This record gives sequence, C-alpha cells and structure tokens, in this order.
Amino acid sequence: RNMISRSLAASAPFARPRNRSGSDGSTTSVAEIVHEARLLLPGQTLSAAQAKWCTPDVLAIYVRARPEDPQAAAQLLAKALAWRQEHEAILTGARIPRWQGDMRVLTRGNTGHPLILMSMCAQPRSSVRVDLVEHMVATLEAAVRGMQDGATTFDVVCDCHGFSIMKNLDPRPGVDAFEMLKHPYRARLRYGFIVDAPSAFGTLWRLASGAVPKQTRGKITFVTREEAVAAIKLCSGPEAARDVEKALTDNRKLGRSPDAKLPSHLEDRHPGLATESSPGGQV
Repeated sequence: RNMISRSLAASAPFARPRNRSGSDGSTTSVAEIVHEARLLLPGQTLSAAQAKWCTPDVLAIYVRARPEDPQAAAQLLAKALAWRQEHEAILTGARIPRWQGDMRVLTRGNTGHPLILMSMCAQPRSSVRVDLVEHMVATLEAAVRGMQDGATTFDVVCDCHGFSIMKNLDPRPGVDAFEMLKHPYRARLRYGFIVDAPSAFGTLWRLASGAVPKQTRGKITFVTREEAVAAIKLCSGPEAARDVEKALTDNRKLGRSPDAKLPSHLEDRHPGLATESSPGGQV
C-alpha cells in the first residue's frame, strides 16, 4: 500500500501553465497555436464540433505540452483535431458503436474523477479493430463528459482476470488506446490500475506500452485486486471502491458484470447515443 501511495503522489495533476507576467495561460500563444493547427488541417478550417472542443482548458493542455515551442504544440493540437474529425459521428452520438466487451465508465470518485473499467474476461472471441477503437472512443468521451467538481482527469482499471493471449494476438488496439491518451485525450489519465495481470500479459504490455510517453507509463501501476480496491478508496473514496470491488467480484464469480451499461453508468442518455446493456452474446 505504501508503494501505491507513493505512485499516487508522484502522478498528481500539473499546475496550469503561466506566462511571464504570472497570469494563467497566454492569450497570444494560444491564439498562435490554434491558428497554426488550423493550417495543418484538411481545408485549413475548423468544423463547428472542432471549434466547440477548443475550450480554454483543452487548449491549455497543448500549450503546457510544448510551452517553449508553439509550432510543436500546434502539431499536437492538429493531430487531436484531425482525430476528432475522423471520429465525430461516435463522439457526438450520431452513430452507436458496435460494442466490444464491457469497457465503460463504471463510477465517479468523490473528487469528481470518473473511473473507467475494462474487463479482459468480457473480450469478444473475435473483433474488428475499428469496432474496438470506436468502443474506446465512446467510453473515453463519456468519461470526459462525466467529470465534475473541477476534475480534468479520469482513472482506468483494467481487470486482467480471464485474459486470453489468443484474443490479443494483434497488439494494434492497445497501441490505438495509448495513441488516444497521447493526442486527443492528452493529460486526461490520472491513474491506471492493471489488476491481476498474468505473465502472458507482459508480452502485450511490452508491445503496446512502447507507444506511451514515460510520463504516462508512470501513472500506471500493476496491482492485485485487493490493492486496486485499497488504492481507489484512497484516491476516489469508499463508494467508488465498493463499485469497483463489486465489478471485480462479478467478473470472477459470473464471468462478466450482468448490469454493465455502455458506455457509462453515469448518464442515462447522451444526445443521439442511448446507454445500453453490455451485449453478452459478443463475449
């Protein structure tokens, strides 16, 4: 538990960047970055959805990423904007993904941070890469919508109970997930817990984690089920810990969570996107 406490303390959120005058952000720098990013997009223009996403808090993430290099920050922002354009139908709820397994926003901590759970035992026997990606997109976006009380990050629990190497021969979905955390969901991960990982999981982790910046890898901890529940209680409160403990227990007793709601337990409906029960037939 001391190890987990040190990990939680080491990955505390960063302060908002300041300019030379000491005020938050930099109006000139942000405007320059948005302008340069727009020039890198197809048609050199922002869609209404892209412009709406560019809030001061979101833009501050990319300013903070490359504070001394506006061009590099613009390139990061452009990658995120292009990705959001590519996945706009899923992000806005205009189209429902073909759900793969039970990855969803399970609960929210007492500090306003949503918690995502994905269960290896609920993985489909076979899947199409684009379907896996779109499921992740819907879930990560639901987590961002579910932030409250000033929270700007979410937590992720990956339950490796029931892990099958035969269902994970293609490492690309894992790489896709980390690419999302690197660009469109940059600085959104607070803590990641990989629970009860078998030795076979190490091969997949080595392949996928190569795409992850060292700073992000430092937020991810391998833990037992008991350690995960204790850590979540510490950083998100007892109610969130109970929710996670129940889901982990269901995975081990029932092979899945019978009450899983996709993409989120925190919302009954997102415009255009109904929250649905996990499709047990795909598992």
